[in-house]
This record gives sequence, C-alpha cells and structure tokens, in this order.
Amino acid sequence: MNHHLRFAGPAFITAGVILSLSSCSSTKVEPLLAQAQHEITYEIRLFEVSEGVHQDGLLRVLSAEDGATLIRSLDQEPVLLKTIAGRLGEKKTYSDEKDFVYPTAYDPPKYTKPSDNTTFPVTPSKPRDFVTTKVGTTISLTGSKTQKKDGPLELQIDFDRKVLHGFVNYGTPITADATDWLGRKVPVVITENRIEQPRFLSHRQKTSITLSEDQFLVLGHPGIPAKDQDKFPFSQKRPPGFITMIRATTR
Repeated sequence: MNHHLRFAGPAFITAGVILSLSSCSSTKVEPLLAQAQHEITYEIRLFEVSEGVHQDGLLRVLSAEDGATLIRSLDQEPVLLKTIAGRLGEKKTYSDEKDFVYPTAYDPPKYTKPSDNTTFPVTPSKPRDFVTTKVGTTISLTGSKTQKKDGPLELQIDFDRKVLHGFVNYGTPITADATDWLGRKVPVVITENRIEQPRFLSHRQKTSITLSEDQFLVLGHPGIPAKDQDKFPFSQKRPPGFITMIRATTR
C-alpha cells in the first residue's frame, strides 16, 4: 500500500510640484516635500525564542532604553542582523529565501519472508515524489517623513517568514521474530523504515506604523504552543517563536 503524504504594495511617494508663471513667462518648479534627498537606514534584528517568551505584545513600539533592555534580556545573538540603507520614500527589501526540496510520497516497503532465519531481505520505504518550497525571511520597508522635517517616521512594513520547524516520522519499524538466549521469541527491528515529513512555521504581517527615530518597532510570533507541539513526534525541531526588532534613522 502506497504512502501518500501531502503537506502542505509597495508604497510610493511622489513629490508634487507648484508651477508659478512670472512676468517673463518662465516656469519655476518648487518641490512640496524634498524628502527624496534624505537617506534612511534600517537596522534589523531577529531572535528565535521559545513559546511564551516575551510574547506580551506581538506588535509594539519601544523606546531606545526599553529596546536595549529587551535585547539584553533575550541573552543571545540574533539569527539575523542586517543593516540596509536607501532614500526616504523608497521601498527596500531584504531576503534570505532559499529552496527547500522534500518528498511528498513514498513507495511502500518491500519485505520477502526468508527461507531460513539467517537473512532478512527488506527494502524500506523510498521517496518517490518531490516538491520545492521557499524558506527564509523577507522584509520590505518603506520609510517616509511627515510634513515636518524633524517629525516622526511613517514606516510601512511587509514581513514574510517561513522556516523549517522540524520533521515528523510517519514510518513504522519493520520487525522480524528472533530467539533470545533463553529460547524465547522476541521481535527484532530490521529497519526503522522512517518516513519523515517536514513541518513549517509561517508568519506574514503587513502594517504601517508611526515611530520616532530613537524607537524600536517590535513584532513577533509565539509559534506553536507547547501543548500542541506534543501532538507531533518531532525527530528534530527549532524554537517555534521569533522576535523582530527594527529601528530606522535618517540623515
């Protein structure tokens, strides 16, 4: 019997112009907001955390002091630390996505009963069909100023993260009868016949927020609750939650 296992807008800011006609019929162009001449730098940190850690606010703004306190309390190096620069009003994107190939269907194991008790001809399940998915983090940021030059930043963010959480084994060991030193029949595992399927954690968030240049934007996801993780016999897994901290400065 075959095992068929299936798992499954940028913001644009256009500077307006005022056309004024003088007595000599010349045209004068005056920008309404000369923000395109200013640069903006984004500082991005991403931490992986266990379920329930620092999840009292999945989208919040922290002061510089509170942001530094949060970084110290996490007590770990970020899995992502990136600085990207651009101009005000320009959409900037960072992505570390890569292809992940995994099987979705397996041929069943083959077992031939031996004519004696010395050999065990067994072929475990073999992958047959494969698919490719993208895993990684993609962050798009567009920062702009309000009408006041020294006013707060209007930050638009498009966050997309999909990571491998671990593998679940759906296979069943293949055993054969053997005799122990007391002459009793005991089952012996010939092959574990592992059929491992990946499970992914995905999070997508698109939002717009106002913050000062000394503040941190914090967003995150608690991942899979511990009580639900126990439902899946992971052979390996990574921390299910994450916290992303973003700070922007202009000059």
